[in-house]
Amino acid sequence: MVGVINLFISVLKTPTLPSAQSDVALLDMVAGHFAHMEFVTSSELAFPFTREVAILARSTVKKAKENSSSVIVPTNRENEQLELDPTSLVPVSSPPLCVLEYCLLLL
Repeated sequence: MVGVINLFISVLKTPTLPSAQSDVALLDMVAGHFAHMEFVTSSELAFPFTREVAILARSTVKKAKENSSSVIVPTNRENEQLELDPTSLVPVSSPPLCVLEYCLLLL
């Protein structure tokens, strides 16, 4: 379970790494293993946390991919650029969330 948590935190901290997709796949595999254990033990051993972690990691990587395709537009000032969201053309200025802030937003 500690490995799941460490991998989850790693994905939350760096969702744009090339390995993020395979990390999410590993979290899915672990969730499947625990789901199998729940089935075999007639729900005596249930670990829904692993499935929830995999879902959160997947959505984080998906959002990071969507945000990484933002457009860079030059501004009037010299050597300064403004990052824009291509869907709404609104400046993307919010800093990345830490793990605790991200989890609190999901509650």
